[in-house]
Amino acid sequence: QGYVLEDSGKIRLFSLLFARWITESAMKSPVKKGEYAPEAIVVIDICGSSRIADRLGAYRLRALYDELKGIVIEVSRAYRDRYHRATGDGFLVTFNTIMDAVNASLEIQRRVQDHNRVSNEDHRIPIRFSIHFGETLIDEDGNRHGSSVNMAFKVESLDIESLSIASGYQLPHENYMLVTEHIANELVAIPGIICRRLGAFPLEGFTDLYNIYCIARNN
Repeated sequence: QGYVLEDSGKIRLFSLLFARWITESAMKSPVKKGEYAPEAIVVIDICGSSRIADRLGAYRLRALYDELKGIVIEVSRAYRDRYHRATGDGFLVTFNTIMDAVNASLEIQRRVQDHNRVSNEDHRIPIRFSIHFGETLIDEDGNRHGSSVNMAFKVESLDIESLSIASGYQLPHENYMLVTEHIANELVAIPGIICRRLGAFPLEGFTDLYNIYCIARNN
């Protein structure tokens, strides 16, 4: 009926706008515990947390974490997050739509940059992000599990030096945002956002190579 097309041997929906409409329509359904739900998944982590603790002490690391927590929770709520939890040195947050996840991440990044500009070196928060979209398994306590969550964590943990060497693009050692192909495709027509393909990379625990992109606000 024309809803899907074959493109370079792969099947895709005929329109990104139609794909977005399907996604957002599905998101309107209430999340039920014990079921799978399509969500945009954001992982935020403090870079080099072990080195920070060794150099400045666990108290200073905790203070940086608490500062970041305040920013993450405030911004995530403003963008209608579905779920958030601490992950040790960072946070896992899920959103209704890809654009909510991306806009929230860019706003968190901006606020952390503002904080860092007026802070001395020991009080700066070095962070990194990954964003993925997929089905999450919601357990009886509302926690998120499943391969999509695992993939978001694996993308976040990719070695920045390896990404830079393979892509020929020098990524910063902190304050960067990595996304999967599904996210990048959604951002193609969005003004004000730069999306750069870094290449196809293996992810621990997954069998294929996955296209990884970095994004930033164009301002």
